[in-house]
Order: sequence, then C-alpha cells, then structure tokens
Amino acid sequence: QKAGRPPGWCGHYNEWLEYGYMQQGRVADARRVLEGCRQVVERAVAPHDNTPGNNTMGGMMSSNMLVESYADMRANFVIDAQLWNDDIVRSTLPAGDDPMAQLTFDYTNALAAIRRGDLAVAREAVARAESDRQRAAVRGKEQRYADPRRDQRLAILTEQLRALLTAAEGKSEVGVTELKRIAAEEHAMSVEFGPPAVYKPTDELLGELLLEMHRLPEARDAFQVALARAPGRRSVIQALARADKEIVAAK
Repeated sequence: QKAGRPPGWCGHYNEWLEYGYMQQGRVADARRVLEGCRQVVERAVAPHDNTPGNNTMGGMMSSNMLVESYADMRANFVIDAQLWNDDIVRSTLPAGDDPMAQLTFDYTNALAAIRRGDLAVAREAVARAESDRQRAAVRGKEQRYADPRRDQRLAILTEQLRALLTAAEGKSEVGVTELKRIAAEEHAMSVEFGPPAVYKPTDELLGELLLEMHRLPEARDAFQVALARAPGRRSVIQALARADKEIVAAK
C-alpha cells in the first residue's frame, strides 16, 4: 500500500488468515478476505485488462495461482461455515485450463449439494471432480511434475465425495466403510502447516456420518481423532460437543 499498490488478497498469507478467522467464528472477516481475493482474480483473468495492481503480490503469482488460491479459500469458507446455500456456492470463477482449481470448485459444489440433499446436482459435480482429477494427473505428466502427495490428496478428495454420495443414496454402511479406508490413507500423508490439505478431514466426515446414524460413541471417537490431527478446529469441537450431549441424553 505504501508503494501505491492495492493489498494482496490471495496467496498463502491470506489463506491462513481466512482460516484463522473461521476458527474464531469471525465469518464476516473471513468473507471480506475471500471477496478481496475474488476481486483480484476477476481483474487478473479479465481479457486485455491492464489495471494497475492486477499483477498482484509483486508479480509472484500467475493467474492460475490466483485462481487456485481463490478456489482453496472458497472451499475452506463454505465448508467451515457450512453455508451450503450461500451466494458463494452459486457463483464461481473460470478456472481456465487449470484442472486443479476446477477440481476444488467442483469438490466444494458437490459437497454443498450433498449437504443440501440435492443429489442430482451432487452426482454431476462428483463426476466432474473425478474428470478433473484425471486431467490433473495428465497435466502433471505433461509438465513432468511428479508429486505423489498431490496425487494422493486429489484421490482422497474425489473418494470422499463418492463415499458421501453413496451414503446419501441410502447405503450408509458402505459409506462408513469407505470413509474409514480413506481416513487411513489420509493418516499416511505427511502433515503440513496451515489449513488442512484436505479441505474436510475424513475423520470429521466419518464422525458426522456416524452421528447422523446415531452411532454416538463411534462418532465421538472419530471426532477425537480429527481434533488430535487438527487441534482447535472449530467445526470438530462443535461436533464433538454435540456427540457428547446426545450420548448423555441417550442414557
């Protein structure tokens, strides 16, 4: 700002800031950061737009990187706030030729649709996410960018969606079995600092499904594992409190 440039709203710093706001329950502040990133991306992808400040963060971020950052921030906001019908869910940005960003958009949209009970929309979004994953794998080979951890993460995201969709279609036991398998895969991944690499940790999803099935002790166990892996995560703390309350009420 001292140099006369607009503030950078995208990138790791702002992804962490948004996530921190969400963990404090400061949804309005998180939305402000997300909207700031969206405006930066809209300028960056606009054709023939030479508006000063489009080359955000001193030229360190390409338009693809900006879109990926926005997609990550959008996912964390929608999922952590559980705003499945929010305007942010109904709007997106063009991912261009970036399958990573498109997968994140489709993952978020699919999860929101499943939570709304809109299974027709969910099936379409899940299918798109699986296609995005295949495109991302091809892109990685073309660019000779081998990252087994990234491939594992993308597999977990799409497998989560398939398991949740299966459960939503009435096969809850199959969904539980699949989520347990996926959680084991996620546990084998190396831990990173910052927001979870998997937007909705699988143990958390498993706990929520078990809670819906009134398998309360198992749900509590899953939430405790999730909390141990992401200490202080607000959604897990709230879910664990709900499980404990229902366990007491059931006695």
